[in-house]
Amino acid sequence: MLRSVPLALLLTIGTLAAAADPPVTAASLLAPLADGAEIDGDALARRGSELPPEERIALAAGIAKKRLAAGRTFVVDRLRDGAPAVRIAALDALIKLGGDASAVETLIAVAQRDDAPRARMLGVMALAASSDATAVPAIARCLADADPEVAKSAHIALCEMTRVDLGTAAEAWLRWHDERELEANDLLPRLAAQLQDKDPGRVRLAIARLALYRERRDEAVELLNPVVQHDDAQIGALAATALKKLGAPVPQRLVVDGEARPLQRSLVTGAASLIAGRPLSESLSSLIAGALLLGVIGGIALMVFLMRTREVAAKVAKGMTRRMVKGAKDATRVIRKKITFTS
Repeated sequence: MLRSVPLALLLTIGTLAAAADPPVTAASLLAPLADGAEIDGDALARRGSELPPEERIALAAGIAKKRLAAGRTFVVDRLRDGAPAVRIAALDALIKLGGDASAVETLIAVAQRDDAPRARMLGVMALAASSDATAVPAIARCLADADPEVAKSAHIALCEMTRVDLGTAAEAWLRWHDERELEANDLLPRLAAQLQDKDPGRVRLAIARLALYRERRDEAVELLNPVVQHDDAQIGALAATALKKLGAPVPQRLVVDGEARPLQRSLVTGAASLIAGRPLSESLSSLIAGALLLGVIGGIALMVFLMRTREVAAKVAKGMTRRMVKGAKDATRVIRKKITFTS
């Protein structure tokens, strides 16, 4: 009897283990994607951090393969992972996701101080993918890395980010960056003033220049945000496009005083496009609508004129008829008199 108790316990434990949930893996965390379901990024980062190193690597690789934006939090968190292989997998995934401006400080630390040369090289590449010009000095210092592949990657990254090639000397790049900073300190106030100009052409030019100002992205975005609400809807749309080029969120445009009602605009544009048989711009639609309105007014005026002309013609005809009838009566009266006199 005593021997049967341990055996029963073992059978019970085995049954419970068989009924327990299967172990969490990278594949199971990404499985909902196969059914078209969305994945919670925070939950994925939390559960992914509990996986063993091999599964963390597999999860980073799966995120990279699927270009899964929801996996960005997990990937950024794994940049500080204690396992070098996991950090490398996370860096590779972040590059394929287009970098992350919020992770620039972490990436700089990886690019300059990680023990693994491949991690440092991928850190440089991830900084370039983030398109954050504030990382230029950090990447320039990587030109002196002891590993030639890291130094080569730093040179390529600098050339791609700045569209210039100053060689492999860090001093040249640092000097260039300082000069650009000085230029920006002088140029940005002038562009800010130009955005307030009454000339629409000068405002458009300032917006176009700010759209290319990645070296001082945050300041350019701060200047462009209020321009989205410009009285001129076309200028507002141009500012929104510039913000998109800088990778910044675009604020919703509000209806401002003096702007045509959206419903009226859409009706006019839709009607003009239907008449023309192809999509038309708002300005061209307004021109066509104006021409149609003038045509309608002209048609109404012509109808009124014709109606008045008809009334006049009817009066003239009536008068002539009266005269003819009167003339006929007078002639008849004269004839009767002659006949009577003859008799």
